[in-house]
Amino acid sequence: MNLSDLPSGEEAIIINVAGSGAFRKRIIEMGFVKGKLVRSIKNAPLNDPIEYRIMDYYVSLRRAEAELITVSTDLEITFDEKKSYPSSLEDGAHDPTVQREPKEINIALVGNPNCGKTTLYNHLSGANEHTGNYSGVTIGATDNRFKYKGYIFHIIDLPGTYSISPYSPEETFVRAKIIELDPDIILNVLDATNLGRNLYLTTQLIDMELRTVCALNMYDDLEKTKTQLDYVQLGRMMGIPMVPTVGSKGRGTEALLDKIIDVYEGTDKFARRIKINYGIQIEETIEKICDRINTKCELPDTIPARYMAIKLLENDMDFVWDYLKADNIQDQIGKLTRLRNELQNNLHNSDLDAMLSDMRYGFIDGALEETHHNDPTRQPMAPTRSQYMDNVLTHRAWGIPIFILIIWIMFQCTFTLGEYPMDWIESCVNLIADTVKEWMPDGPLKDLIVDGIIQGVGGVIVFLPNILILFLFISFMEDTGYMARAAFIMDRMMHKMGLHGKSFIPLIMGFGCNVPAIMATRTIEDRKNRMLTMMINPFMSCSARLPIYILFCGAFFPEHAGTALFSIYLFGIVMAVLVCRVFKRFIFNGPELPFVMELPPYRLPTVKSTLLNMWGKASQYLSKMGSIIMVASIIVWFLGYYPHSDNPEEPKESYIEQMGKAIEPVIEPLGFDWKMGVSLVSGVAAKEIVVSTLSVLYNAPEEDDDSQVGLINSLTKVNADGQPAYSIPSVVAFLLFTLLYFPCIATLTAIKNETAHWNDFNTASRRRRQHKGSWRWAIFVACYTTALAWCVAFIAYNVLSYIL
Repeated sequence: MNLSDLPSGEEAIIINVAGSGAFRKRIIEMGFVKGKLVRSIKNAPLNDPIEYRIMDYYVSLRRAEAELITVSTDLEITFDEKKSYPSSLEDGAHDPTVQREPKEINIALVGNPNCGKTTLYNHLSGANEHTGNYSGVTIGATDNRFKYKGYIFHIIDLPGTYSISPYSPEETFVRAKIIELDPDIILNVLDATNLGRNLYLTTQLIDMELRTVCALNMYDDLEKTKTQLDYVQLGRMMGIPMVPTVGSKGRGTEALLDKIIDVYEGTDKFARRIKINYGIQIEETIEKICDRINTKCELPDTIPARYMAIKLLENDMDFVWDYLKADNIQDQIGKLTRLRNELQNNLHNSDLDAMLSDMRYGFIDGALEETHHNDPTRQPMAPTRSQYMDNVLTHRAWGIPIFILIIWIMFQCTFTLGEYPMDWIESCVNLIADTVKEWMPDGPLKDLIVDGIIQGVGGVIVFLPNILILFLFISFMEDTGYMARAAFIMDRMMHKMGLHGKSFIPLIMGFGCNVPAIMATRTIEDRKNRMLTMMINPFMSCSARLPIYILFCGAFFPEHAGTALFSIYLFGIVMAVLVCRVFKRFIFNGPELPFVMELPPYRLPTVKSTLLNMWGKASQYLSKMGSIIMVASIIVWFLGYYPHSDNPEEPKESYIEQMGKAIEPVIEPLGFDWKMGVSLVSGVAAKEIVVSTLSVLYNAPEEDDDSQVGLINSLTKVNADGQPAYSIPSVVAFLLFTLLYFPCIATLTAIKNETAHWNDFNTASRRRRQHKGSWRWAIFVACYTTALAWCVAFIAYNVLSYIL
């Protein structure tokens, strides 16, 4: 039977994995190999994908992919071949270390997603990098230096990856970085509760002959399961010292650093180089390939000939063409490929890639069989706490309603709870403005400070509490693991609109900031889906737009401000869906990559990590206050102040008014006046500047010293003819235009840079091409979003004007 036919709650043994290409390689690397026990947990709310449990962790597959896996419900089934565990071929000490600088140790941090790698990095180095309980949190290499016992540790945190095969951009990035950096030590962080899967990456590091130390992270969770692990013996068998750690609490970090020093100095008795035994026939071919490489070709010093031979057997031709050098390279690669083909023929056309993966898992099983012993009273597939929670949060009937409710509560709290501290900050801003007014003499400098800097910056800084509340909710969803469940819940819907389920996480991240959200698209393996996700990500309302929404929603919809705020975000999602459908049909059409995603266990976030995440966002927001927003406020004030005349009988149009009226014919059909138009133009640099510009242009009335109340009064005042300055149709049109138009410069720069994160293989020239990012896609996004914003605002204004 197929795995897709396995009823929920039933178990089966994997018999065969069909399919081809990257999908087959990925699921085999994640443990879907012959003989493994798998359990069907549940279908997603829209009946696709399906959640499975294998090797004591949870993963979701679409029904179409699960149909490619053959299973048997006969749990006592035996296979023809005798089960054996390959061991190491030969042991040997690592070469003496070569010190780049006296007592400086360069360390590269690698590990699976959700293993606590970045949390451990923060404790070791004192950094405050963002953490989260889902894949794709670390999206680039970050590094830090610190001193310990007379040594300088230079530690580099690399993105989480299940393997270092060229399946996705982050995997290619991690492997390239390891080769480029040539670190003294690889610190391989393992989830101690899931060694069977995590050690697969370790076996690849063994193939690369890298000096490695393993951190058995989250070891306290392993101890709670009453599992016995002889990690000393495990390290001896693998030639890699193992150190238990608890990254969230800083436990074991000193012992880990001591072990790194021992391995670096060559004094650890267990650290040695081993070779995984891939069987007689494969090893003979590896030896032949190595002989030819050593005699006919050249390799960088950081790449062993054995690793290149394994990559050739795995048909990783990108890697071969990138790093293998020879005078007649095409001829040499042709001869090496023939050796691979001969081996495949001798093995009856077996899939060498799958065989090597099987051998690695066999090596892992053999090592764990001697060192890892579960609690005998524990059932192998007993329900976990995470499964009980998923029975509610990802339920087929109310999984999606619960998700929508959580998002609605998030926006409701963002508005209502943030109102009180917002009033306090507002009072402080007014107090500062009053003090300056009282003590400074009249003149342009006083006007600049009061009406320009304080009015402009103060008009934006009051929204800091709302920003913090929004990020509190987002951080909580990320740290608990609910973000990955949201992708699981919404995959079927994402699939219908032409996107991958993994696209959902970058889109949700866009509610915080579009820049890291666009960078997070690196976790999406398929280039077209990655590009499509980047194209629609600006429709996810970032926190920079939040002050605009809160200002206008509070002024014009005070009784339903939270619902109005939720509706704006929801409209952005709807527009993303519609645009995605169009782009998928006409620009990014083609076959879709399968959906394979781990569902990490639920974890209660620590107060420290949550506060650090919130402080990181707050510091970014405050840094904008002292830089781009203050500069923009000064420029807007200057353009609004000059040309200045002290004679009230000789009024002159300011420069900014002249500019605003020049663009008025374009924005007048939308119900905007020149001040709204100027604020939108200034918001191109950063969306917060829209509010600061309005604050400067609409100076507080003389009878009201409260800058923010004065701004709201100016927006809602009634003109001499009895008509409001801004009608509901014009406000709605303004909000929709703000939602959709021209992303900020930082977002466009991120799109420009991230278009470089994909590769293809040119079979004609036999060379891998690295596509450089260009401004072409960034300019396209800027143009189409602005044109779409104008059209939507025009329709909204005219339709609402007719109705109201």
